[in-house]
Amino acid sequence: NKEVVATRMARIYYLQGEFHKAKEILLGEFSDLFEVIDKGLLNVRDFKTLHITPVRTYIEILREEGNESQALKYADYLCAHFKIHKYYDSGLPTINHKKFQRMECFYLQNNIEAFLDEVHEIYFENRNRFGLFGSLKSSKFHAFESKPEFRELFNEIKRETHMARSEVIEYLKNQGDWKESWNTELTEIKVTN
Repeated sequence: NKEVVATRMARIYYLQGEFHKAKEILLGEFSDLFEVIDKGLLNVRDFKTLHITPVRTYIEILREEGNESQALKYADYLCAHFKIHKYYDSGLPTINHKKFQRMECFYLQNNIEAFLDEVHEIYFENRNRFGLFGSLKSSKFHAFESKPEFRELFNEIKRETHMARSEVIEYLKNQGDWKESWNTELTEIKVTN
């Protein structure tokens, strides 16, 4: 699918700091989409889920270019889409990518304080940890990654995650359910992380 390839290529260029090239790819494939969103012609109910990532990357590029008002317009649109589809208001268990939508909105709206509060609440208060560590590590929140307050909370989560993993390993060893070959596999994982 051409759209999927364009989305992924633009994301790669964005993460490499080649914002102009990323924007060129997005505009080449999604200019009609951006235009109808910009002009208010696409109802959030009709927005396709597969377009979240290209719009999201476009928001990040606009911010890098200093176009905060335009970025916020698209961010508010995406967050309205999330809300209308009850991604985060239902209270029901959802698949992993949906349970972090409030956090996603705070990121898209460039609200680091609310973003960090939400991350803290998800991880430490709600203890809803599945997927959060990986999501924070995945460059999904690239624009916040260099901020000291993000690094501080991420390092706290990382310590907590590694401590929990160590406790599970110790428990498995004490129960005789640990295979020594797993030590090598864990060492290889640590080297690549």
